[in-house]
Amino acid sequence: MVPKLKEKDVESLKVEQDKGNYIRYFKTAKEKEHQEKIDKELDQIFGEMYKLKHSNT
Repeated sequence: MVPKLKEKDVESLKVEQDKGNYIRYFKTAKEKEHQEKIDKELDQIFGEMYKLKHSNT
């Protein structure tokens, strides 16, 4: 049997859920930013390697 939730309990559950969603969103935004930075650095590195490889011929 499921216990009845009071209005107050529902509100606090909703707040907790929103907080969790916000943190999760914030974390993925940070990770995305970080990933883009890494991708840009990798592009530069591979670009340099490509130039070096093809300038020798």
